[in-house]
Amino acid sequence: MTVGKIATVPAELVAASRTRWAGKAARMSAAEVVAVAEANGIPPVHLRAVLQVEALGSGFDSIGRPVILPEGHVLYRQLKAAGDAQVMLGRAVVSGLAWPKWGMVPYPKTQDGKYLWLARASTISEEHAVRACSWGLAQVLGENYKLVGFPSAVAMAEYCAESEPNQLELMLRFCRARGIMDDLARGGQAGFERFTRVYNGPGQVALYTGRILAAVKALGGTAGKGVVPVKTVPVAAVGKPVVAVKASGSGVVAPKPKTAPMKPVAGSASKDAEERKRTAELNEWALFSARNPPDTGDKTPDTETA
Repeated sequence: MTVGKIATVPAELVAASRTRWAGKAARMSAAEVVAVAEANGIPPVHLRAVLQVEALGSGFDSIGRPVILPEGHVLYRQLKAAGDAQVMLGRAVVSGLAWPKWGMVPYPKTQDGKYLWLARASTISEEHAVRACSWGLAQVLGENYKLVGFPSAVAMAEYCAESEPNQLELMLRFCRARGIMDDLARGGQAGFERFTRVYNGPGQVALYTGRILAAVKALGGTAGKGVVPVKTVPVAAVGKPVVAVKASGSGVVAPKPKTAPMKPVAGSASKDAEERKRTAELNEWALFSARNPPDTGDKTPDTETA
């Protein structure tokens, strides 16, 4: 079979692609994004700009699945390293699901197409297929499941399917583990260059730095101004609580988050107007993403680091 050729997909796999990863899909308010950013010493506009660049500001598609990006070359690498490599890798290659180098096959253009890839690859190994996808708001690659505190990539993806606050928590865990929280907080040309070098990889630092700086400007911010020391407070500590992943005798347990309503923000009329503006902007991102599933086909292989 030609590499990347889309085979006829059985109806049951089509159905599974639409339901397997549809979780609670709880959205995140603008106030929560701001609260998380400030609690972690990050100018809110920096965090919002990164989220806009990575997933157009929305962590779920129009039917409540986490936004994903499948990487056939990552699946190839994962299966090649697996114990039963010859059988599983052979099936993936023959089925047009895996290839040895990035760029050999274009990305599917819609989330439906991306989830069909995942459903087909999951018939070979769901765990390896999930590792080969980037997940949610901040597009954390499934391969990084251990780095962000999970016993498996499937467990990490199921955590993503619950809510956008969970997805944001994964991003912050990754940034802490890789030592780039200060760079995200500092911003500016130098700060975002260091951030994107780790988060998106060294291949197109200038491209992603430029996109983040442009997003900061579009959101009305000035990158690199007003930074306070990073406190590394987890998402669970502010806004809608997210239950932190904790170790147990049987591995890592990620309890379902309990949702609590946000309290009204007291303040002057000008502050209320500013908050309404922030909320409207975030809602606009979410609506745009739902109507136009992100096609991130211009990403380079270096994006697999996050």
